[in-house]
Amino acid sequence: MRIACLLPRKDMVERAWSVLMQNDVDWKNLGLTIDYGPKLYALEWIEKMKKETPRPDIIMARGLHATLIKLHCAIPLVEIRLTAQEMGLLIVQALKRTDKPHPRIGVVGYKNQYCNMDQFDEIFGIELHSYLVQDDISSIDALYERARQAVREQMDVIIGGDVAQEVAEQGSIPSLYIQSTGDSFWEAFLSAKRLAYAIEQEQLNSSRLQTLLDNAFSTVVCMDTLGRVTLINHVAGMQLGWKPAAVQGRLLSELVPDLNMDTLTPVLTEGKTVFSLYIDIGPRSMVANVSPIQTDSGIAGAVLSAQPVKLVEEMGSVVRQHQESRYSFSAAPQDIGEPSAAIRQAASQCRQFASSEFPVLIYSQPGNLQLRFAQLIHRSSRREQGRFVCADCAELPENEQIQALFGAPDDNGGLIRAANGGTLYLENVQALSLPAQHRLLSALKYHAFMDTHYQQEQLSVRIVVSAQDTLPALVEAGRFDSELYYSLNTLSISVPPLRERTEDIPYWADQFLAHYRERYQRYVTLTAGGKKQLMSYQWQGNVIQLRAFCQRLILIARHRTIDEVDIRRLYERMYPAPMAEAVQPVEKTAYAGSEAELIARLLSQYDGSRSRVASALGISTTTLWRKIKKYGLKDE
Repeated sequence: MRIACLLPRKDMVERAWSVLMQNDVDWKNLGLTIDYGPKLYALEWIEKMKKETPRPDIIMARGLHATLIKLHCAIPLVEIRLTAQEMGLLIVQALKRTDKPHPRIGVVGYKNQYCNMDQFDEIFGIELHSYLVQDDISSIDALYERARQAVREQMDVIIGGDVAQEVAEQGSIPSLYIQSTGDSFWEAFLSAKRLAYAIEQEQLNSSRLQTLLDNAFSTVVCMDTLGRVTLINHVAGMQLGWKPAAVQGRLLSELVPDLNMDTLTPVLTEGKTVFSLYIDIGPRSMVANVSPIQTDSGIAGAVLSAQPVKLVEEMGSVVRQHQESRYSFSAAPQDIGEPSAAIRQAASQCRQFASSEFPVLIYSQPGNLQLRFAQLIHRSSRREQGRFVCADCAELPENEQIQALFGAPDDNGGLIRAANGGTLYLENVQALSLPAQHRLLSALKYHAFMDTHYQQEQLSVRIVVSAQDTLPALVEAGRFDSELYYSLNTLSISVPPLRERTEDIPYWADQFLAHYRERYQRYVTLTAGGKKQLMSYQWQGNVIQLRAFCQRLILIARHRTIDEVDIRRLYERMYPAPMAEAVQPVEKTAYAGSEAELIARLLSQYDGSRSRVASALGISTTTLWRKIKKYGLKDE
């Protein structure tokens, strides 16, 4: 972040540096530069700033300089405004320039250059006249005219900048230059720092949004409330041949005739979501969803996400199976890959525990093979011919969890009923509500369950669950039933994160690159240096993050070989530095109090990041927001 300042006089520059030194400002880190020059020097200075690399992010200036900068430059500007103390000192000096008991003092300049002076007449016993102008295109001529008006009205003393002094001298009227003590510069500098922080946060948010979009596997198009394109991701560019500059600002209904305003209007005005639209975009047939962007103040636009029909058809068997059973699917063997000792040990434990009927608790971070370990337990058990049913508890709304788990007599739903004779795997079990936890505990204790109509049914189901290592802290905070925890924790397996088993990274990279080479028919190879570079990263998202990275790597490869330079360049684009920082684990021993205390401490630990706190608790950000509001907590 770079700040540039332009002042009218050299002595003001010296005073500004003195203020910065007195306050121990790290001006080098801010890239701060301070220049000075007469009133029209601003035009030359602006052109110089435009050519500099890097260009300033924020400019500080005052008076005519500030006006010229605003008229000829788009860089954010912080204007230096005289403080009340500085203006009071000028009034005292003006009183010394005249012998009149109640002198008429004229203040000439720009409105945003001065503080509020409404009470100065009474405080100093003067007659204060303001000759101030707005900083618009005609303000320079207006400033001269207002200064001449002060002369015509025979002010005893005129206070102002270069223009005011020039005109006052021509009219033989004493004048004072609006010299500052340094306070006004310091106030403006603090405002510039706050603006710099806000700009950095906005850039960070934009980078995060772009990273999310770039990691999506679907075409994503954002639009405003009028249906005009505001943003597209790289997949849209690749699949549709669109260039951002060519489509931004255009109506989406013009680019995609199948998406007329009759279709978009309910989304943009009523907040409705449109699912499974079959549309043609150029030569491609696609299946699309259009969802509104909801904010506290209303609908801010919409997002279109689309995939080629061919890709959807490839997923047809999964879709049909989903229609037959909303949650269950075949436990088709999936490779765990056992290159590291830690994974070999975890896989060995899975095979050992498979012979038991006790529940198994898998401790694992998100995206870290926990589903495959659960499948391994099922395939290695006597229940391998039964169904393997799974669900992510974090995706189930709290008011639907009991229905999803236990169903009702008049339907064939319910995860436990569907898994009877087989294995039920619940991912993110910490996201279950307390009532759902109690029902699950009852099923474990009595090998039977009660549906939502309180009808009891016997069952034979092996329960396997996974959770993050924050689960003991949730037990201590009363967020997770202790008896259920000890029932599930009879047999536990810990899967270390990918960053702690770097020898696994080349193995999975080879697996993913081989898969996407065939899928996209792009036969590129990874050099030894490239593999070494992959092993140097933390991979906070574990295997899932590595898979997404490898897919992107194949899609954008420019050459037949990918080396460490290509890896580093893509990693820095996809994961800006703040996103790549390690996520600190929750300190389990710190949360022995209530749920409110746990949430408060997590908010403090994660600097108010709701998404990270929700992930640690295993709940949605919406649920977290309700709890923050319920307990009257602050997330700043």
